[in-house]
Amino acid sequence: MMDWLIIIGLIVLGYILLLLEVFVLPGIVVGIFGVISIIVAIIYSFIQFNADTGLLILIGTIAFSVVFTFVLFKIGAWNRFILNSQQKKEEGFTSSKSDHSLVGKVGTAQTNLRPAGSAVVDGKKYDVIAEGEFLQKGDSIIVSSVAGAKIIVKKN
Repeated sequence: MMDWLIIIGLIVLGYILLLLEVFVLPGIVVGIFGVISIIVAIIYSFIQFNADTGLLILIGTIAFSVVFTFVLFKIGAWNRFILNSQQKKEEGFTSSKSDHSLVGKVGTAQTNLRPAGSAVVDGKKYDVIAEGEFLQKGDSIIVSSVAGAKIIVKKN
């Protein structure tokens, strides 16, 4: 009787640890202990009982895992991990603000632009992308366009 309690206890402990891993404590350590607990219970059942009983517990554990996962999907437990909304540009969301006031301003390439590098425009350092040709450090540049975080420059 005690052997059955140990097996059931280890399996229940394993599933509790897996649930904690998924919903409370991310980081894989608790989940690994949960899987180890379930595996130890299955191995223990093979050692303490015959192979048929061990196989029955193995199949039962796998079946329970499949059903349990299916039920969690059906009740929507995984939905809290998925972003359901979209951040659209029309609604005012952007990945970064575009500084269109830079268009037409003149600056100096601080590094070689092959095609990306840095430049100083209006006394401020920016990461820029050269339009068309490679530019040398110290070349005079002019900002031709700005799209999000991309500042496109060309030789002045």
